[in-house]
Amino acid sequence: MSKQAPTRRKPAKKQGAAKARPIDPRIRDRRIDVLRTQGRRRLRWTIALVVFAAVIAVAWLVTHSSLLDVGRIRVTGAQQAAPVEVQRAAGVGRGDPILFVDTGAVEHRVEQVAWVDKARVERDLGGEVDIHVTERRPAAWVRRAPDRVALVDVHGRVLADAPAPPPGLPEITGLRAVPRAGRDIAPNAAARVLEKLPPALGLRTMRITVDGDAVTLGVKDGPEVRLGSPRDVAAKARAALAVLAATAGAPPRYIDVRVPAAPVAG
Repeated sequence: MSKQAPTRRKPAKKQGAAKARPIDPRIRDRRIDVLRTQGRRRLRWTIALVVFAAVIAVAWLVTHSSLLDVGRIRVTGAQQAAPVEVQRAAGVGRGDPILFVDTGAVEHRVEQVAWVDKARVERDLGGEVDIHVTERRPAAWVRRAPDRVALVDVHGRVLADAPAPPPGLPEITGLRAVPRAGRDIAPNAAARVLEKLPPALGLRTMRITVDGDAVTLGVKDGPEVRLGSPRDVAAKARAALAVLAATAGAPPRYIDVRVPAAPVAG
């Protein structure tokens, strides 16, 4: 008699094993906050990139728009300097972007023109650039050739050439060379005297002779005045005028005021 093998029973599945374990609410909220923060950060970066691109586009359109180009250049105050020379020195042309016009740099370039002492440059978004110049004035002259003289201002800058000396201005002699217009004479002792010489003596001076650093004045209808170095010019001029007044009846051949406190006449 055969025995029947016992049937094996399958183990029963545990209830709830197939179900996912619930997430802690605190962890779920934290994950949501992280995702939201990342989303906001990406949104801010996207907005920033869009705004930056828009600013670049607008700036390009503004600076390259013909509405903001230089349309007119006006020069005022120029009498000896030619307006076309001032415009050429300014380095600004019609059609240039007016926002890129450096007024300070333009002023510096214009002041390199021989006749120009000071320049003031203004611009407006209407496309106009105004250049106003203050010119220098001749204060003396130097013989450049038998038929040509160079005009010099009170600071020693050569302004221009002329066929004849202007009346009433003193001649400067003793220079090593006469530079071209726009350059300063050398040595500058004569210019330093011109700048500080009081009118009472300056109007009577017909000649300024330079010998190195020593200066001698040739006075109209009077003696030569030996100033020496171009220092203490005002004090030396007062001493010379006092001697001229005291010797008006019989002027001496020279007046030496190199030491203004102790002038010597002879």
